[in-house]
Amino acid sequence: MQLFGALCLFFCVTAMLCHVFGHAYEAVVIFVIALILMAASLIGLIVEIWISGGAMRIMLGALEKSLQEEEQKSEE
Repeated sequence: MQLFGALCLFFCVTAMLCHVFGHAYEAVVIFVIALILMAASLIGLIVEIWISGGAMRIMLGALEKSLQEEEQKSEE
């Protein structure tokens, strides 16, 4: 995700330089590549959030189970 984001910024700067130096077609092509890289970065971000959420649910479930077992032991 971070690699795609960094590459996106690099391509954006390159597109701006192409535009400044009068290479409009190249600037558009490079900017489109930057947009694709940004989309890939955002998709990676969404996947990472989804995975982290699943891990958090598993951890909270285990914690809840552990707390319930402790409550049952203290009641006995």
